[in-house]
Amino acid sequence: MPTIGLLINPVAGIGGPAGLRGSDGADTQRRARERGAVAAAPRRARDALAALVEAWPDTPVLTGGGGLGEDAARDAGCRVGVVHRAPAGTTTPEDTRRTVTALLDRGVDVVLVAGGDGTARDVAAVYRNAAGAAGADGQGLPPVVGVPGGVKMHSGVFARSPRTAGLLAAEVLRAAAAGRAVTTRQAEVVDHDEEARRAGVLSTSLHGHLPVPARTAGLQGGKVGAGRSGGDAAGIAGLAAECARRMREHDLWVLGPGTTVAAAARALGVDNTLLGIDVVDGGTTVGRDVDARRLADLTAGRRPRLLLSPVGGQGMILGRGNQQLDAAFLARLRPADLHLAATPEKLAALAGGPLWVDAPTPELGDLLAGHHRVVTGWQQYAVLPVRSANAAGTDAA
Repeated sequence: MPTIGLLINPVAGIGGPAGLRGSDGADTQRRARERGAVAAAPRRARDALAALVEAWPDTPVLTGGGGLGEDAARDAGCRVGVVHRAPAGTTTPEDTRRTVTALLDRGVDVVLVAGGDGTARDVAAVYRNAAGAAGADGQGLPPVVGVPGGVKMHSGVFARSPRTAGLLAAEVLRAAAAGRAVTTRQAEVVDHDEEARRAGVLSTSLHGHLPVPARTAGLQGGKVGAGRSGGDAAGIAGLAAECARRMREHDLWVLGPGTTVAAAARALGVDNTLLGIDVVDGGTTVGRDVDARRLADLTAGRRPRLLLSPVGGQGMILGRGNQQLDAAFLARLRPADLHLAATPEKLAALAGGPLWVDAPTPELGDLLAGHHRVVTGWQQYAVLPVRSANAAGTDAA
């Protein structure tokens, strides 16, 4: 019977709501817990498994013990086999690598990985070793489907949402049960230097490739940097000026990360952080690089507006590097409170959309979905559909 391999990084995503821009390292995880944050990966893995079990009942799962996957798989009602247990109940990147190595040795049909770019990087190292031992470039190794459970998730191995990840894995199992080979393609695995990112510096490196299902459009694609999709300086200046003009119409603004939003902040004459969440009130920055708790305090009892720019090459506007915008904050927004900005070049790279919201709950995704105006230049706009990634299937474009 087709079998799924499952790997969960049990601390992935904990740094997001805490505004720490990553989850690597014991000190970062301690600081995140002190700020009330919890890891996202276990919950998001459960959401993926729920979709998988619905599409492919009685799913046999091989996984790591406890938080590495066993707990989530049992909660989902799967038949579970444990291939590795972390000593003393703690987990490290080495436990990730040992679990995935054991899954490949057991011949699973697909590997479902819940975490972020750092987790994908560890998985890629195992696949690289396995491909070298086999004398082939990954041929015959099972495809990987990433459950977005980390902070950054710029690698092309991740599905747009946990639900889509579960459905993609079910498609692979269905093909295996029918004796059909699954066509794969190689997706880039990239990761940021988290220490540099916390200092507001983007330092991204390629760490290999992983095989992913080739047929469906449910994977998010890899991030395209500003140098490949950002547009000319004059065009960005016009876009920024138009955003600033609109921002003067309201007092309270929450600014998301990225170079496009940073340009708008400069045009408004306010200070902001390139990779954090900032709060502007009456033309003055009142909160820089805030976490979810501070964001709630600064916007309590008032109607904030939110300015975001989609991730280049992915079209994601929520759920990638801005988890400080948690469920409690998003529930207070009206669709008209979501303001978007992107250069024409960035939108062209997305082939006209749609843009995607990977919200904490399907209800919040539905709330923010619809057609939204996107500022593209001075008094220039495009109207694009915004779709909930939780509601999309594996054939969504």
